[in-house]
Amino acid sequence: MTNDPKLSLEDVDAIRRDRSPAVRGATAEKVSRAFASGDLTERERAVAEDIVRVLLRDAEVLVRRKLSDLLCGFPDLPKDIARALAQDEFAVAEPILLESTVLSDDDLIEIIHRCSTNHAISVAKRPFVSATLSTELVVLNDERVVSALLGNRGAVIDEPAQHLIINAHGLVPRIMDALAIRSALPISVVERLVTRVTEQVSARLMETYRISERHRELLRVHAREHLLLTTLATNATPEMVTDAVEVLHEQGRLTPTLVLRALCLGDLEFACQAMARFADISVDNASRLLSDRGRSGAEQLYGQCHMPESLRPVFQAVMSLVRRHEYTGAPRERALFRNSVYAWGLGYLGLEGSVLGHDQLITRVLIYRPERPTGRRGRTRHRPLD
Repeated sequence: MTNDPKLSLEDVDAIRRDRSPAVRGATAEKVSRAFASGDLTERERAVAEDIVRVLLRDAEVLVRRKLSDLLCGFPDLPKDIARALAQDEFAVAEPILLESTVLSDDDLIEIIHRCSTNHAISVAKRPFVSATLSTELVVLNDERVVSALLGNRGAVIDEPAQHLIINAHGLVPRIMDALAIRSALPISVVERLVTRVTEQVSARLMETYRISERHRELLRVHAREHLLLTTLATNATPEMVTDAVEVLHEQGRLTPTLVLRALCLGDLEFACQAMARFADISVDNASRLLSDRGRSGAEQLYGQCHMPESLRPVFQAVMSLVRRHEYTGAPRERALFRNSVYAWGLGYLGLEGSVLGHDQLITRVLIYRPERPTGRRGRTRHRPLD
């Protein structure tokens, strides 16, 4: 390496001749000073880039790491050099991943899917992480990556991504608590978090978002009911459903909302047996009334069950979908039926375009009832069921 502060072809020849870490490290520093000066001629820039590309092939990790440390803050670093450093082993890539503004979202998304978890964690810690990039980090489904993302105030995590986090990590208290302390959470996210976080964090959510103790308890009950039904739906025989209904009845946990949730989920077997138990009639009779092609049979059964009138519109709407789709409860039909219920529920609550999950939508349908549209824009308002 020459003593001349300006870069020249002699510097390129020097690092090709002398592969010692000392010479190459000193050359890396000289290159960084040249980039930092901001007044490189076209020729000097070409020389600097040639030197960097030679150093990128260096066998010494320490040399490449030094290069990454020195060049990570330069906004005019050539894209191919930034990408090469960012995709190097983590010890080299870290500074570029954390700080370089040269890398686009597309570059970073490719890197997090191709490279190590540590690469993704560093990306999650960047000063600014867009909503698009945050979502890609979330779908990696890695607790360490999500924890780093949630701890970054510069990360934009939109509502769909927050729901993905709850779906994937809802049983991990530290992740739920980290999500809960982020600012300006959508109420749909708060309603799911308030039953999953520690008591202290839950209390803060309730105060911040004005959620009553009764509302939280309703959310807890509905969460338990959803878990029960989704667990029971896995390979349950009619005999197993009968046993479950009897146990729930004896424990006082066979509720109208459980029955209606089963209907919304397309579990006709459970709904039929539960309504038979409520009405104190045989399962065959309950099945005959439910499957009546008109409305009278189902309406008669609902009345015999003495279920709340406030929930009758939900029952009527879901049974209307059962008749329209000629739904039999067969597993192969269930996904299409649930999609139909979901679409109806969004319209019922005036939430078209919402990102609510199916389970949360059912909870909203069962807890809230829509009021008549008010105001010039005709927006639907909701209030909790009595």
